[in-house]
Amino acid sequence: MDANPSPVQQQSIVRQPRLPVALLIGGILLILFGVLTIIGISGWQLFNRVVNTPAEIKQVIIAYVEAGRQNDPEAARALFSSAVQRELTRSDLEQSFADRTRFREVADVSFSTFNVRSTLEETRAEITGQIQYTDGAEQHFAALLRIENDQWRLIWIDFR
Repeated sequence: MDANPSPVQQQSIVRQPRLPVALLIGGILLILFGVLTIIGISGWQLFNRVVNTPAEIKQVIIAYVEAGRQNDPEAARALFSSAVQRELTRSDLEQSFADRTRFREVADVSFSTFNVRSTLEETRAEITGQIQYTDGAEQHFAALLRIENDQWRLIWIDFR
C-alpha cells in the first residue's frame, strides 16, 4: 500500500468539507437576515411609537381637563394607570376639580419638556407644558404617564 494518497483520493478529501461549509455559511446568512429583519421591524415600530407619542399624550391631557370641565370623576379616573386607579378615590378627583379655572374648554396643549424613558418593564413619559384655553388663558402643568395596554395612562398630573 502506498503511503501517499493518489491525486484522485486527495481531490475527494478536499471536496467533502465544501457542502458542510456552504450549509454553515448559508445558515449564518439566514440567521443574520432574520436578526436584521427583526431589528428593522422593531425599529420601525419604535419610530412610529415615538412619532405618535406627543399627539397621544396631548389627547390624554385634553381628556383629563375635559373630564374635569364636565365634573366627571369616573371619566378622569379611567385615564389613570390601573395601579393609580386602585388608590384614587372619587373624592380625590372631586377635590382636584374644585378649582374650576383649571377646567375650561381646551384650545391646545403644548410641551415645554418631553422625556420618554423605556426599560424592559415599562415606558414612561415625564412632561411639562401649557394648556391653552379657548378664552385665551394658559395653565402650566406637569405630568407623568406610562404605557399600559398600548395606551398612555396618567400616573399623576399637577397644575402649577
